[in-house]
Amino acid sequence: PSYIAEKNFLKLLYGTHPFSEPVEGTKDSLNKITRDDIVKFHKSYFVPNNMTIGVTGDFRKHEFMELLQATFGAMPAGNLPKFAEGQSRSGDIPQPVASANYIPKEIKQTTIRLGHIGIERLNPDYFPAVVMNAILGGESVSRLYQAVREEEGLAYSVFSYWAMRFNGPGFFIAGAETDVSKTHKSVQLIIQEIKKMREGYVDDSELAGTK
Repeated sequence: PSYIAEKNFLKLLYGTHPFSEPVEGTKDSLNKITRDDIVKFHKSYFVPNNMTIGVTGDFRKHEFMELLQATFGAMPAGNLPKFAEGQSRSGDIPQPVASANYIPKEIKQTTIRLGHIGIERLNPDYFPAVVMNAILGGESVSRLYQAVREEEGLAYSVFSYWAMRFNGPGFFIAGAETDVSKTHKSVQLIIQEIKKMREGYVDDSELAGTK
């Protein structure tokens, strides 16, 4: 159920944009990829100005830098595309319209997912956003955990997280699994805690503990 919910969540959020599709591809998309597509992609993106090399172990930095230069120094830099805010390598990100959506499945629990377009990994507010989410729903002592699970006993699992991308806006998502009869109350509580986070302040002790 959680896989089905998140798959549909991305479809509703990103619409026809490629970010709505699973990273691993689909049967149809895999069958359409040709060798020429792969060669073109490799030439475009496997270039020095789009490369990160990680090194660990006991080595001398200057010797290793000389080795890197000898190995990769002759490679021509690529012409990576530049993107405006709100764009990705796959085009404009659509602005989704707020909506409530129901996907029917005959099971005893409701799988809840709420969210919206998020931020890129290189956003200057990355660390504040991560700390905020840890307070809201990213830890077992988070506000969502306390309100939905501990105080009301509505769900065993309740959470929120950022899915961030380097090549365009990711998304923010909050969710829970609850008894069908408790769906409405669970959604209300999750939205209530998100509003508190948006409109109120975090006290010093809560912030310090999360950091």
